[in-house]
Amino acid sequence: MSDVVEYSYNNRNNTIDLLLKSDGTAQDLSAVSRMILKDVGGSWTVDHNVAPGDVAFDWSPTPAVTGKVIIALGAQSITAGKYRCRLVVYDPTNTSGIAWGNDPLIIHVV
Repeated sequence: MSDVVEYSYNNRNNTIDLLLKSDGTAQDLSAVSRMILKDVGGSWTVDHNVAPGDVAFDWSPTPAVTGKVIIALGAQSITAGKYRCRLVVYDPTNTSGIAWGNDPLIIHVV
């Protein structure tokens, strides 16, 4: 399977909309308590728990879509570049988090 490639534009309202699936089925995210998106190279991390009022992650969008998470990075001041990223999802059952997906998420920040 090939890498997922997404674009983020600094100081813009564009979003990255992902549908989180396991074995082909969209997953219920209602118990999710935290999400982290991090550059696997270590340049940056966006952590929902560091700034809970931050709007970088929305996993309960309206209208509701099972498994959908909307990631808005435009206000995160990430240096422009191409990053291999990992999304980590936490809930009461998975307190150490689940690194989501087998392939890295490639994000081009412009």
